Amino acid sequence: MSRNACSRMHFLGYIVGDGRLETDPKMIEAVRHYPIPKNKMELPTRRTTRHRINAAGLQSLRAAIKEVLTEVHHAARLAFAQTYLRKDEDFWRKVIFSDEKTFLSTSSRPVHV
Repeated sequence: MSRNACSRMHFLGYIVGDGRLETDPKMIEAVRHYPIPKNKMELPTRRTTRHRINAAGLQSLRAAIKEVLTEVHHAARLAFAQTYLRKDEDFWRKVIFSDEKTFLSTSSRPVHV
């Protein structure tokens, strides 16, 4: 097949072409109208489900486990806050605020799909 023959191609529930991969709208409609399983035997296998989720570029991750704050932590946080309690407006103009985020420092966390 020549490159000029077609710019897009339907393949396994996807539309391939123009440097992109899109889910075929017919596949989405088929899933929307798929009958609700009535028992365990009518469900797709875990492997099929996992492959479909991965093919869609989705991942399921377990949330990071945070340490429970102890009384020592609470006291340290309070002391830190009190340090800045009476700072004037000029001080706060020089401060850059950002959202807190928990980062995972290792990749040993299991991925659930």
